[in-house]
Order: sequence, then structure tokens, then C-alpha cells
Amino acid sequence: DFTFSPGDTIITNHPAYGGSHLPDVTLITPVFNKKEKLLAFVVNRAHHAEIGGIAPGSMPPSATRLSEEGVVIAPTYLVKQGKVLWQEMECLFSSGKYPSRSVPENMADLKAALAANINGQNAFLQMLGDYGEDEVLKYMQALREMAANKMRHVLSGFPDGEYKAEEKLDDGSLIRTKITIRGDKIHFDFSGSSPVHPGNMNANRAIVKSVII
Repeated sequence: DFTFSPGDTIITNHPAYGGSHLPDVTLITPVFNKKEKLLAFVVNRAHHAEIGGIAPGSMPPSATRLSEEGVVIAPTYLVKQGKVLWQEMECLFSSGKYPSRSVPENMADLKAALAANINGQNAFLQMLGDYGEDEVLKYMQALREMAANKMRHVLSGFPDGEYKAEEKLDDGSLIRTKITIRGDKIHFDFSGSSPVHPGNMNANRAIVKSVII
């Protein structure tokens, strides 16, 4: 867990914390109001062309552990209370058994991503100034509710029942799902799918949710 303060930005690419694969590096910047109340997060996920690993690119087919796919960044501070930890990041990309082959490019990508987050943060603060905090937060909640209602409306158009499908990966590993629809609710059951894959074809919770959506 992190205690967020104004001026912080967290960096990670670790699949266990909602990431996808290691080249996708995520920056998370909190946005506070003038009373230092946390209101929102600006998040940027950008694909790095090179992240290290036993082979250039990403997801080498012979990898059997995460570190063989590249530099693993568990959630940590890129910026702590306004101080950017560039040197620590450069050391991180350069370290480990399989470091990045293009650290200067990684650093340039991080600088661009951080600039985008700061731009997003400033745009959000500008909205607060233009329309007021209560109004902005009201419409943020309204957007979430509208998305949920739209989804329920679409689901209610399908006949109630169970829908089943299965597919195999190239090596024969099975992905099986049963989708149950009742009114405006839907349930996905992946029972019967193959167990944990010995290679790098496993999907974490965030990826499963993305696929479902």
C-alpha cells in the first residue's frame, strides 16, 4: 500500500498489480484539491519497445518465469513529493540478470509518460477551477452510472440462458467458458479451462476482466 501525497507518481509494470506484460509500463499520479484531499488519479500505460529479458521484444516463448521476460518493476515511486527519481529508474532498467538493452530510450519514454500525466493533472485542476469541485465530481459519478446502465440495457436485450464456448491455444491448452445471463446480469464461469500454463500465456485478474469487457 502507498500513502499518496501531492507531487507523487507511482510506476509499475508488474502483472500481479494489474499490469499486462512487462513492456507496458504504468504511471499513476494522484490529483489533490487545494485542501490536499485526494480526488482522482491520472494513469498512463505506455508500451516500451525494449524492456530486457532473454530475447528482444516481449513474451519470449521459452520464458518460464517473469524475470526472463524483462525488467520487473513492482510498484514504486517514480516521483516522491515532487522529486523525480531518474537515477534510481536508470539503475532499475540497467539491473538484474536480463536488463534493458536500450535504457536511454526507456528513460525518454518515461519522461514523455510523466509529462502526459502532469498535463492530465493540470487539465483536471483546470476543470475544477472552471466548474467547481462538486460539479466535476458529480459528473464523474454520473459517467460511471451511465456506463453501468448502458451495459444493463444491452444485457437485458439478450434472452436469459446459458452460452458456452471453448478455444484452444496452439499447444492445446483449453480455454472454456460458460456465460449465464439473467435479466440485466451476466456471470462468466471459466471452470474446465486448463490449469496454470508453464509458459507466459497466463492471464491475471485484470486481463480476464479486460477480455470479458
